[in-house]
Amino acid sequence: MNSVIRLFVAVVVVLGVGVTVFAASSLEKSKWRVELKVEGEGAPRYIDRLTFEDKNFTSVIFERKKFLTSSYTSNSKEDNGLTWEAKQKSETDGELVWKGELQGDTMTGKLDWKQPDGKTVQFAMYGIPVVEEAETAAAEKSVAPGSASVPAFKEKAWWGCSLVSAFAGR
Repeated sequence: MNSVIRLFVAVVVVLGVGVTVFAASSLEKSKWRVELKVEGEGAPRYIDRLTFEDKNFTSVIFERKKFLTSSYTSNSKEDNGLTWEAKQKSETDGELVWKGELQGDTMTGKLDWKQPDGKTVQFAMYGIPVVEEAETAAAEKSVAPGSASVPAFKEKAWWGCSLVSAFAGR
């Protein structure tokens, strides 16, 4: 009888851990700070903020270029990661195809931007979760005035920097 109870407890623990790991790797209600770099070029790099909420996907940079919020799809992987994809369109600036992979708290992937003139620009993508503003504000309050210590994540002002400079003169 004791061995049956032990087996039952072990199964519940294993299943509970599996559900917890899967939930931790979900994109829903998450925000990511990603770096986009044109493939094959050393610079420039662009900082963007991706938001996944209510099964919708938004990019700060491309929202400014009138790319509409779109739905995204995601699929779990056997190693507790996941893959995701989103497609966006703009009436004036073409189509975007985002493909990413999430493993723990690291996002990698690529972005293909098919422009109206038929050219496709490919970007490599690397990202980390966004530190929420409340957490950043709390960290800033904990730093003494005049202290040399500054919170590590102070780059919010750069989210959504323009991609125009990368394509000027092309």
